[in-house]
Amino acid sequence: MEMIGTFEQPYLDIAVTHEELMERPPRERKYIEVSPEAIFSFTASLTPYPDFNQSPRNMYQCQMAKQTMGHSSYTWRHRADPKAYRLITPQSPLVRTKTYVKYDVDHYPLGFNAVVAVMSYTASCLIMHFENNLSLLMRTVCRPTS
Repeated sequence: MEMIGTFEQPYLDIAVTHEELMERPPRERKYIEVSPEAIFSFTASLTPYPDFNQSPRNMYQCQMAKQTMGHSSYTWRHRADPKAYRLITPQSPLVRTKTYVKYDVDHYPLGFNAVVAVMSYTASCLIMHFENNLSLLMRTVCRPTS
């Protein structure tokens, strides 16, 4: 295994899969990624179906995943800082990636699966009901503690 630095990568032709490596003669392409998921960061590899989303949405999801309030550790009661927030009802995602299963991220859940149905008899009362239900949701399900 040969490690390639970030300054060398733009000048090399690196294959992502083994099939892509075999398409060209050996002199043209000598390098292959360790894993197709290794192109992304660890946070990005936790996003299911990234090829079905736009690139800015994938980047936005990575930024949101860095700010999640799951369980940071099992010893949260013994922490010295009083501002460590944690989620009361964390859940596992409905769809898991290979990275999620490989590193067993279920031990530290990152969020919860919210199912929201928005229905209204008239359009005028839709906003008012949505704001009331959102505050109810934030007081019960999404309640963090410190």
